[in-house]
Amino acid sequence: MPVVRLLFFVLLLVNAIAFMLLEGWLGSSAPRGEPERLTNQLRPGQIVLGEPPEAPPAEQDQAPLADPAAIEAAAPANAPANASADAPADAPADAATSPPEPAHKAAAPALPAACVRFAGLSGDQASDMIERARRASKALTIDDARAGTPNGWWVYVPPQGSRDAADGKVAELRALGVKDLYILQDAGPNQYAVSLGVFKTETSARQMLGRLQAQGVRSARVSQRNSETHRIEISGPGDVVSDLASELGGRYPGATRLGCTP
Repeated sequence: MPVVRLLFFVLLLVNAIAFMLLEGWLGSSAPRGEPERLTNQLRPGQIVLGEPPEAPPAEQDQAPLADPAAIEAAAPANAPANASADAPADAPADAATSPPEPAHKAAAPALPAACVRFAGLSGDQASDMIERARRASKALTIDDARAGTPNGWWVYVPPQGSRDAADGKVAELRALGVKDLYILQDAGPNQYAVSLGVFKTETSARQMLGRLQAQGVRSARVSQRNSETHRIEISGPGDVVSDLASELGGRYPGATRLGCTP
């Protein structure tokens, strides 16, 4: 019996709580119909629309720019590796933007030709000048012109054909008492001739020949002497000719520098 009584009171309490919930005594209850829903709505006349909130300034919406130094410091350690890896990809773009080189470069203008001439050179002087000009440049053109100029009368013994033969003739002449003599060394028709004297007039030369014959010299001759001189003309690139002419100008005594047309 006590248990049944306890269950009765429990059921009674549950029913009471359910009734109060349905009546809204313990809080708002679920709406029971359309009229009751309209009653529970807010009054439209009391609703006041407020102004929309002002937008914050643009400066506040944007985050402040980061300091470049801070960005550089915060960069990951592998950034240089990535940059170096990306570098080859940028190289073709740089090459594409560079202007193309011309297919054929313009040739340098040719220097004007020049010419210089030296006259009155002896055989040795001419040979030395020609050798120096050849060493200066292979582009030079060298012309050697020879000329004979009468410069007196010559008493001599004709060429002996070789240096040994000329030395033998000199020994014979010295044995006859001839002291003033010398052997011609320059290449040419009179090489290895023995000179016994040069005179301004033919009369003086013949007088000398008579004295030699009186001493027993039978091979001596008298001839008009022509001194052979060389005229060297050098032409080629202007700068080479100019430098060479300055070098050679005062090197050969008795030579005369002349102008010419290349």
